[in-house]
Formats: sequence, structure tokens, C-alpha cells
Amino acid sequence: GAGNLTGPWYRISAGGKEGWIYAQYVQPLDSRETSLPPGYTASLLKSFGSGKSEMAGQLGQPTKRTATSSTWAGLTATFKNDDGLTRLQISSPKHVLSNGVAVGMTDEDLYRKVGYPSDYGSGQLRYLEGSNHGMAIKMKDRKVQTITVGTI
Repeated sequence: GAGNLTGPWYRISAGGKEGWIYAQYVQPLDSRETSLPPGYTASLLKSFGSGKSEMAGQLGQPTKRTATSSTWAGLTATFKNDDGLTRLQISSPKHVLSNGVAVGMTDEDLYRKVGYPSDYGSGQLRYLEGSNHGMAIKMKDRKVQTITVGTI
């Protein structure tokens, strides 16, 4: 029997046999090589503005700035030049991406918003648009802990 396991279950088949597995014990993956459509990552990168000045306008002045990055509480943006935003790293629930993905949301809410990841590696769910491009999400206790968008 299922005991006290409430929540989602998945019907699985392997080796000609079928059964059910409690969702907490599996990581569903998208069967396609890439789970994000073309242009999706570029639009996510613009969630807080498309360059240093736009981001400062939305988020205020960064607390730390280097030649290649700007940092606000819970968010670091990496640039290849003044407006060539290449990566966002988010660790605070106050910075919500344009697709609604945020630190602290459950895996079920994540799957509802963006579907299943195309890959799982290095402790991260990876939503790929290209081989090293997309969105990587680190989970802890079935909740989003950190989000990386862009070069992953």
C-alpha cells in the first residue's frame, strides 16, 4: 500500500513491467534534448533589464561591481560588455524571473510553469536551449534554492 505518502505519483514502465512510484523518489525529465524554445533564455535574461543601466534602474545601484559583473542582494548579473548580459544567478525569492520562476517555489510549481527539465547533473535541474545555454536550478527539499540563467 501507499502508506501515508500523499502527493503526486508517477506511472512507470521498465523491462515490460508497469508500476507506480512516489514523485519524491524520481526526477522526471523532458524526453527532448532541449526543453526550452529558441529565444527563451534571452527573454529570461531581460527579466530585470537588458543592461547595466536598465538593471540599476529596476533594482537600484549594485552593492558590488566588477568589470564583468554587478551584484545586488540575492542576484548577480554577468556581462561580456556594458550591455551584453550573459548570466543571472539568483538566490533570493524577491527576484522573480519573467516566467514566474523564483527561489523558494516547489518542484510542482516549477514543473507547472516551465515543464520538466531536459537534464539533471551536478545537483541541478537543467532546462536547455543549447548545450550550455538555458536555465539551471538547484533544489533542496523539493524547493528551488538557486537559479542560473544564460550560460550554465
